[in-house]
Formats: sequence, C-alpha cells, structure tokens
Amino acid sequence: RFGNAAFKTEDGQYSYRVPVFVEGIDPDNIAVQLYAEPQNGESPEVYNMTRAEQVNEPEKGYFFDVRLPIRRKISDYTPRVVAVLDGAVAPLQADQILWKE
Repeated sequence: RFGNAAFKTEDGQYSYRVPVFVEGIDPDNIAVQLYAEPQNGESPEVYNMTRAEQVNEPEKGYFFDVRLPIRRKISDYTPRVVAVLDGAVAPLQADQILWKE
C-alpha cells in the first residue's frame, strides 16, 4: 500500500516522494513508477522511482523518490507499483499493478 506522497518544486523540477509498504514482498521484485496518461498524441510519461531509506514505522516499507521536469501539473501523475520479472510485460489494467488512489 502507499503512504502519503509529498512533492516540492526546485530548480525547474518536481521532487516527488512516496512511501510504499511492501507487506512481505521482496522490494527487489517491484518497481515504483510515476505515471501520467498520454497527452496531445504523445506517449505516456513513466518515471522510475529510486528506493531510498526504510520507513520508520511498524510496517515494512521504503520511501521512493524521483525528480522530473515540470511539464505538466503534478496532479497528472500517479504512482504505481509493478512487478519486476525478466521478460514480463503487463497491460495497464492488470490486477498485479498497484495504483495509488
């Protein structure tokens, strides 16, 4: 599950951080991404987030961070968790993708 996300703007970029609670899943087997729907006929924007320090709470979790250029409103972006498996491709509607609500 996701915790509360936070962002700030600096040097013409968004700095975005979200805690993800992995609940028994090996964090090496997931990728956390910031996703935005396609706009004006372009491809969707997908930014891979970097795992940072562990969350200091009873549940096991980690902070994930990313910096991205300010091209759209931050509300256009949604964090998601996807499985990392060699050669696997999942459609956006797959139940194995966890989207932050």
